[in-house]
Formats: sequence, C-alpha cells, structure tokens
Amino acid sequence: MPPSKKNGPLGPRKAKVIKVQKKSKKTTVHQKKKEVDSSVKDKQKRLDLILKDLDHSYVGEYGLPEEPKPPRHPRWRYEGEESLDDEDQLPEDWTDSEPDLSDDDLEGQIERAKERIEDNIMVDRFQERLEELKGRLEERREMIRREPEGLSWPVIERLDCLTFIEKGVEQDGDPYDKLRSLRAVIAAYRAGVLKWNPGLVTYWCQGRQICQPRPYDPEEIVLICEHLDEQGGIWLEGSKGPGIGYRLARFTLPADNHVHLWNIQKQVKVNIQGHRTSSSLNFLDDTGCSTVTVFHDDVINLMDHPRPATIPRGMIVNYTLSRIADGSKHWSPSVMLNMGIRFLREDMVPSQQVECDVFSHARKPRGGEPRLLGPFLRSLLFTATAPDNRDRILEKLEEGIAAMEAPSDGERLLVVVNNDSLLEYA
Repeated sequence: MPPSKKNGPLGPRKAKVIKVQKKSKKTTVHQKKKEVDSSVKDKQKRLDLILKDLDHSYVGEYGLPEEPKPPRHPRWRYEGEESLDDEDQLPEDWTDSEPDLSDDDLEGQIERAKERIEDNIMVDRFQERLEELKGRLEERREMIRREPEGLSWPVIERLDCLTFIEKGVEQDGDPYDKLRSLRAVIAAYRAGVLKWNPGLVTYWCQGRQICQPRPYDPEEIVLICEHLDEQGGIWLEGSKGPGIGYRLARFTLPADNHVHLWNIQKQVKVNIQGHRTSSSLNFLDDTGCSTVTVFHDDVINLMDHPRPATIPRGMIVNYTLSRIADGSKHWSPSVMLNMGIRFLREDMVPSQQVECDVFSHARKPRGGEPRLLGPFLRSLLFTATAPDNRDRILEKLEEGIAAMEAPSDGERLLVVVNNDSLLEYA
C-alpha cells in the first residue's frame, strides 16, 4: 500500500512542511489599468537606457569567474611486475579522472596518460585513453589549420559550429532570414574583430553588429527583439558555450522485456512575453540535454489568435547546433520563452526568460520525441536524487521549506537551501 499524504513510507514524517499564507488582494479595473500603463512606461524607459548603452563594451569589466582547479594528487607508482588493474589496491585518494586538468588540455591529458602507463597502473585502460586523446588532438589541429592563424581555441570551436550551421541553412533554407547575420559573425571571428568573451554576448541585425560585448540578460534580449521585430529581430551571439551542445536521442524498448526505465516528467508553465496565452507543458527531465527543447507547434500554440502558420522571424534569436547520441549533428532555431515551475497553482520560482531550441516539426501526441527540460530545473532549484528515483522537488519559501513528497524507504535526505536552512528526513 502506498504511503498516505500524511505519512511517509516509514510512518509519520519527521520534517515539517511550512506553508506560507498569502493575503488575497482585490484589484479594481482602474488599478489594473494603472499597473499596465506603469509597466509599459517602465518597459520603454528600460529600453531607452539599453539603446543608449549598446556602444559600451563590457570586456574587462564583466565576465564569468574561472572554475577553480584542485591541486594534483601526489604521483603514485606501482612497483609490481605486471599492471595493477585492481582498483581496491590503489590509494584511497587516487583517481583517474584527473580533476586538476582541464578537459580542453589535451596535451596535459596525453602526458598524464603516459605517466599512468609508466607507473604500471591500469596499462590497458590508459593505453586506450592515450590513443583516443591523440585522435582528438589531431582533430583539433585539423580544425586549427582550416582557420586563420592566431585565433583562440574557443573562437575556432565556435567557427566550426557556425560553418556547419551555415552549410545546413544553405541546404535546408533560411525561413527566418538569419543567414546574413550568421555570415557576418563568421567573418568577424575570422578577422579577429570579434573575440570569445565568456559571459558576454553581442547582437546582430541584418548582417550588422549593433552592440559591443555586453552581459547576457534574457529580459534585455526580449526587449531588443521586440524593438527590432520589423527588421527581423536579432542574431544573439555568445549566449551558449563555443562548442557543440548535446541532445537526447530517442529509443524504444518492447514492453515485455522486464527492463525498468525511469521517465521523469516535469510540468512547466510557459508563455511568450506580450501574449495572453499560457500553457503547462510536460518536459522530460534529467536527459543530458544541454538546452531546453520545444516543438514548432508549441511556440505557435502559445501565441494569441489569430495565430501565424510559422514562428515570426523576429522571435528567432539564433540557430544552434546539437549532437545526439548516435553522433549526428543537427541545427535548429532558438526562441526566448517565459518559463516557471508551479505547484498547486502557486509559483515555486518566478518565471524567467529562457533560450530554447525548437524542433522544426510538430510534436506527435503519442510515441514522438519528448520535450526536453535540459538544465532549467537545476539552474533554479537545489535538487537531490534518491535511489528509488521518486520525483521530488524542494522549494525555499519566505518562511521555510516545503517538500512536495517524502523520500524513499530507509534513506536520509539532507538538502541545504540558500546555505541557511537544512531539511532532514530520516
């Protein structure tokens, strides 16, 4: 028998759920109109400030902090005659993940693999890793040879993605009129005029750069798109990493194979700024996808009537490139959608603008690809995974913490929220 809402699987819950009582406020039509008028004025005021600031470069003033790297563990050698392949015989703090080396430091990774082989540790494993790293390094050198000298590796990575997208658009068509801006971005990178600045983006319109590098601000991007809607909107450059993203590949298993698959769905409230329509859409969570992904008809259905047959070109902010599990690469348009998590008709977190990739085809009601939530949930909330994979969300409220479901049998769940609150289920 499943646990009741009042009791956990081992009896009464030991953690209290604190609910915040919100006072209801009656809003008159006159007050509502004043709020709308004020919102329009504030919006125009902010847009005016943004337009005046577009020529200001934030390079050197703003950027993402570098990820700290731990020091290297002391090198350890195995003195036996044959390779040590039993991990239980290794020192407790020994690891083969090389946390002190960046994933992009292929030369450093290669030297470390050679050291492991010299140290007589898991020789076969590190020999395979060494060959893989050498192959990746040769691929990188080939990418570097294709581009002008002196470009940084992030710029070369970005050019590799952009040139792939360019070929795809030339072959498949450019319904959103972004090819001129795409080619202008490629030319600017190759000329050394445009650099890769983590945390900073640039806006392009009809092949022209209309701002200097500036901090990524989703609300600002939506305002700029609306402002330049009649000119086809913008190309947003630099909002994601320089390399290729990743997306789930769909697969199907027969129902009678006794394999248990966890299909974790999240319901997300989605709408488009400036439209009254909103909808709660189901997304597949925890897929390894690097971006929120929706379908073309999802975006159309979020628009007010009369709805267009295709997404207006002013809504498309760029084209992105993703690699799926079978190794193939696909490009897709991106839009800004307003997304938030709700529970019992109350917002768990405020809605915010999110850059989403769009599948060009319509979603099949049954048996089709799912919408993908990507990193959205974990970018907003502290999340935890328990062995039974039951779906739980914890929320920080004004006066405490609320839990939507109890943890699994016999497990202890500790969640730190905003570094000042602790919830424990025993």
